[in-house]
Amino acid sequence: MTSDTISTLKSISPSTYFELSKCALKVVYNSNKPTDAITLPSHVKSYLGTITHKMLESIQLGHITNDNLMEKWYENVKEIQQHLYESGNTNLKIDSQQGYADSFSKIKSYFTKISSKSSMFRNRLNYDKFTEKLLVTDDGRMKGKVDLIKIFDSEVHIYDYKTGQIFDHYNNNGVFLAAEIKQEYKDQMMLYKALYYRSKDFGKNSKKQVKLFLIDHQFNNHELNDVTNEECDELYNNAINKLDEVNRIIEDEEYEKLAKPEQNNCKYCVYRPVCGVYQSWKKNNMDSYPYDLLSVTIRSIFQKFGGKQLVIQVEDDSKIFAIRNIDKNLIDSELTTGDKLNIYNLKPTKYPLKYDITPYSKFFKI
Repeated sequence: MTSDTISTLKSISPSTYFELSKCALKVVYNSNKPTDAITLPSHVKSYLGTITHKMLESIQLGHITNDNLMEKWYENVKEIQQHLYESGNTNLKIDSQQGYADSFSKIKSYFTKISSKSSMFRNRLNYDKFTEKLLVTDDGRMKGKVDLIKIFDSEVHIYDYKTGQIFDHYNNNGVFLAAEIKQEYKDQMMLYKALYYRSKDFGKNSKKQVKLFLIDHQFNNHELNDVTNEECDELYNNAINKLDEVNRIIEDEEYEKLAKPEQNNCKYCVYRPVCGVYQSWKKNNMDSYPYDLLSVTIRSIFQKFGGKQLVIQVEDDSKIFAIRNIDKNLIDSELTTGDKLNIYNLKPTKYPLKYDITPYSKFFKI
């Protein structure tokens, strides 16, 4: 992406506030939406999380029954799989990845749990329920979609589903001390509360008490206690100030100030192929994860199994690398000796300078 294709952020959401502190450039790229052809596939956990969220919404809306539970699950899987195929990621099969069966099993458990609760408490509680409710401030500078809102006579409950681990575990020399909800999730929920009170045509000027709940991967509720309105307001102001700061940097075209290239920030980032800051950092950190080979030239190509698989040798200024088990269907165009490539998401082998292909691997001619 070039400077003339990057625009300022129009708004910030509770879920992206924490991401701005990790790597604001990633948020900017996501807002400007590079085409799938020049980005990498997400980790399968991300796709399973998306499917799980859609299923949870359908269950809350009453669209799921015992008869169509599996059918709806497969429909969501098929939709994302088709998107992967259309964007050139034909090697990643969601239903064959680790965690797939466990995700479906958890959805079945949640459906059973919700069904039993619905029959037990039907007509005993009176509240309005909203799923995937978009909250927007009057000025449009903060907006966010809430998984579930329940509005009672005297209070409001805001829920957010988390398919991953929601706790940070603290210890001292290996001795377990405490488990606390991750700070990024606390911030997100506090911003939802601030957003609810500022949301036009919905919660604005509401006098009702707002309670915050996270729903974990086993569908247990965890309430965030001792969260004051003053703390939420302060965090909201910090978020808007951060939005202004990021936009000033974008206007000055000093994009490197937005990036924080390091292993934890970059390892799952789908924008590595368009991020010049990452590529400069990676060239000085070739031995660290993620395992990408940048600006390498094809030295030789070998065919295996009747030409269905390839082994290629590539070289940079000082080393020769071998990449094995390449399915020809993974390559968008024919490779020839002398082609210059960026290759992403490889798997190191026990042999030095030799890599295997993974379901997430992608090749780009440069």
